[in-house]
Amino acid sequence: MSRSLNKVELIGNLGGVPEVRTTADGVRVATFTLATTRRWTDRDGRLHEKTEWHKVVAWDQLVMLIERQLRKGDRVYVEGRVEYRSWEDRTGRKRQVTEILAREVIPLGAGGHEVE
Repeated sequence: MSRSLNKVELIGNLGGVPEVRTTADGVRVATFTLATTRRWTDRDGRLHEKTEWHKVVAWDQLVMLIERQLRKGDRVYVEGRVEYRSWEDRTGRKRQVTEILAREVIPLGAGGHEVE
């Protein structure tokens, strides 16, 4: 039997205010960007930094937590899976997006301070 795993764990900072909306079917969904930053020193002793931006999508019960507790800049743990979507826009151009579909979102701190 063949097994596979699609799991992502990220710790980063919210890039903006989470956007919450309701679908036509009445299901609530929240989207936000999460920044993860990697720092390293090269062989010549120069410090480098690279920030990756991740689009996170959360559904159902997670939306209430996100609305109440998360603000721009907050440090957050996100666990979920990667999903790739593609579609054709109104002009006929093919579009693609990579998203993290959150299964768990845990606030780690607000603006560098622990959430109470």
